[in-house]
Amino acid sequence: MSNKENTQEYSKDTLRIQIVDFKDNPIENAEVILLASGQREGQKIALPNKTNSQGETLFNLQGYIKNINRFEITINHPDY
Repeated sequence: MSNKENTQEYSKDTLRIQIVDFKDNPIENAEVILLASGQREGQKIALPNKTNSQGETLFNLQGYIKNINRFEITINHPDY
């Protein structure tokens, strides 16, 4: 993990997602899409950064998601 990844700031609005395969190997360089559902509407949000070497990506929820009850995560990756 690079120093930039280690010094990333977290807040209560930061969502940290780790994508792994069925053998718990991190899936690197995957595009992550959140499908967020609420009582009245849903949102499809493509996260701005692909997963790193640990299969992780960070996303700041502030300003995007309001009144959301659940998430579904999908990925785009040529091997999966």
